[in-house]
Amino acid sequence: MGARTAAFQISEQRLHEFLQAEVAFFATQESSSLTLKKIIDSSTPAKSAKLAVQELPIRFAQRILQIEGLPSWRSSPELLEVHSLYSHSFRDLRLVEPDDLTNFTSVIQSLKGRMKSVIPLLATAMRKMQSASGYNEKEINEWLDTFLLSRVGTEMLTSQYIACSQAGLD
Repeated sequence: MGARTAAFQISEQRLHEFLQAEVAFFATQESSSLTLKKIIDSSTPAKSAKLAVQELPIRFAQRILQIEGLPSWRSSPELLEVHSLYSHSFRDLRLVEPDDLTNFTSVIQSLKGRMKSVIPLLATAMRKMQSASGYNEKEINEWLDTFLLSRVGTEMLTSQYIACSQAGLD
């Protein structure tokens, strides 16, 4: 007997509300430490995808809320853009079927490309916040340390998945 898939439609507004609730939920979860053993143990596309599906939504949600925690984030075009990049990536991850490795690979490659502009955008935003809002360098550095440390983990997860999926094609 073949697998059945159920299809249904919801409005874009309802999907947005649902994803906001998911961001709030995932942001409360603890991301796990990425050890070398954990990375090596996920050395097939399926295992690497499973690890990515467990970890990436948590890390993206935490960064979305970290941006929203800045009092003046909505007045910064650069932070609005970074927020949008992470929200779009979170949405893509939550809507893709991880067992469909072809589509999952496409989503991972797309979000990796999308995230290339994050560092320059953050640098510009933090410089502007320091001069306009009076944030001191220590506050900015602490905020960036937290944000970028999670980004390193995300980069490891996505790079590991891409490497595994390409190795599977060789």
